[in-house]
Amino acid sequence: MPNYNTIIDVIQDRSKITPQNCAYRFIAGNGDELAYLNYQTLEQVSLNIAANIQQICVTQEKQYESHEQQSKVLLLFPPSLDFITAFYGCLLSGSVAVPTAPLDFMRLERTLPRLLAIIKNSDACTILTTYKIYSQIQELYKNIDKTHNDIGDLINQFKISTTRLNWILIDKPLSDLSEHWQAPCIKPSDLAFLQYTSGSTSMPKGVMISHKNLIHNLEVIHQVAQQDGESCFVNWLPMYHDMGLIGSVLYPLYVGFHSVQMSAISFLKKPIRWFEVINKYKATITAAPNFAYELCINKVQIDSNTQLDLSSLNLVLSGAEPIRSNVIKVFSEKFINIGLIPQAILPSYGLAESTCAVSGNMKMTPNMFKRFNKLCFEQGIINILPNTYSEKKDTIELISCGSPLPSVNLKIVDPVTLQLSELNHIGEIWLSSDSVANGYWQHTAETKKTFNQALSISDTSEYLRTGDLGFMYDGQLFITGRLKDLIILHGLNYYPQDIELSVEQSHVEIRSGCTVAVSIDIQEQTELYIVAEVRAKVRALSDEIKEAIRRKVNADHNIAIADIYLIQPGSINKTSSGKLQRNACKQNIISNRLKCI
Repeated sequence: MPNYNTIIDVIQDRSKITPQNCAYRFIAGNGDELAYLNYQTLEQVSLNIAANIQQICVTQEKQYESHEQQSKVLLLFPPSLDFITAFYGCLLSGSVAVPTAPLDFMRLERTLPRLLAIIKNSDACTILTTYKIYSQIQELYKNIDKTHNDIGDLINQFKISTTRLNWILIDKPLSDLSEHWQAPCIKPSDLAFLQYTSGSTSMPKGVMISHKNLIHNLEVIHQVAQQDGESCFVNWLPMYHDMGLIGSVLYPLYVGFHSVQMSAISFLKKPIRWFEVINKYKATITAAPNFAYELCINKVQIDSNTQLDLSSLNLVLSGAEPIRSNVIKVFSEKFINIGLIPQAILPSYGLAESTCAVSGNMKMTPNMFKRFNKLCFEQGIINILPNTYSEKKDTIELISCGSPLPSVNLKIVDPVTLQLSELNHIGEIWLSSDSVANGYWQHTAETKKTFNQALSISDTSEYLRTGDLGFMYDGQLFITGRLKDLIILHGLNYYPQDIELSVEQSHVEIRSGCTVAVSIDIQEQTELYIVAEVRAKVRALSDEIKEAIRRKVNADHNIAIADIYLIQPGSINKTSSGKLQRNACKQNIISNRLKCI
């Protein structure tokens, strides 16, 4: 690959070398192609957006002395190629892109507080969006008096916060200012965008991603993904999310192959559409969180006359949430008959604070499944059982998330002593590499706690504390959970996702991926609490469901449950990217705010 310094270099290089090659497509739910961009058009449209941004809010400095001098521009888009041209327009203007989840106007009580927090924290000067979203927001303002008090207060705060901002509607004819575009004096250390964290354990924070971070992460991804100009990425992940943005938008641009986008709603309504688009465009690479593979197992039925063929895929990434080994096995087995190559499935690990990707094996590498002694595991000790061991009751199986990517320095550290963990002990994952971001925007205290950590006097590297727990075995990284989510009962460590899986398996009326296990200290006693979404109209089965949960959790983990809350479908706390917000559920239990059936 050429030695790029910034993403601006990559955009211009692609437009110059392969102007007519397809860069991006967007596909409707029925499979029709809604939009198409080649590299030349991509640059032209993005340059004009950049010029319009520069006219409004970009200070033309010869060189930015600090990140504060770079203008921040909020991106507020539905799934579309408009998001991509707006993102590149920000970078080409020299400003900092701030990708955000689009407002859900039917669930403002959940989506508006996050957007409001991002606007206030980012100091954005401009919002790039579409005419439809702008019109919907203006309609909200007109009807403040007719809304519920709490929502009305939120809308009013939002209106006040956006009054000072410029709005650019990129699906309306923009002034043709491309001839007035001025190439920004961007250095590799300058910011490219703020990636706001999912907020699964706290309020979202803006991770400061520089051009240097981006180029490094894209290069190490390429060293293991090994795609080429003939490759094709099919994606339905939200583009405002790091895995969707880095993996499906920026990585194809970096290598020079085309990306086919579809909306998450299209996939969720009919999961087989994912396979149909892969088949149509002969995709070589795709990605999804664990829940998507589980959804396909449950919802996609393949008949003997199917024309679907997944054999073009050489890389099927799984990441962004805990990966369940059994899901990977069942997915591989179920779809092998339509060409899915089991070795193509690649569990990976990453986080926004390290741009995106941290670990993953070379494409077409067989996965490593290992079984561990459960009692030792609960004590934080790794006791690997032989592959011939057949008893599963007192064991736990994990799948590795691959090796650390090239030039990523990864350590397993005792989160209490802040020294290297003992051999065969679970610890916190610490990272050092050029992919590690500059910190959190306008969160000095959080940055100090998380970034630039020293490990020992002899080790001069500065480390990122990921907050994730895991261990290394045979050069492979195994993830066990989040430090903040860890449940400690009677001196033993329990990972919420393991208990949540038991809950989901206990009764057919419990919704998959919508269960939370948390511990709460009451009167100096730590107890386990469960929150679970159940299917509609099962109030009469409440006692039966709760008893099934208690039996299953006790059988699998030997734990008694203090209380169980069965709640309505769609009401459990989740982030904009679909991650469970366990701490928010915990606070709802404590403050008695759960809407039980």
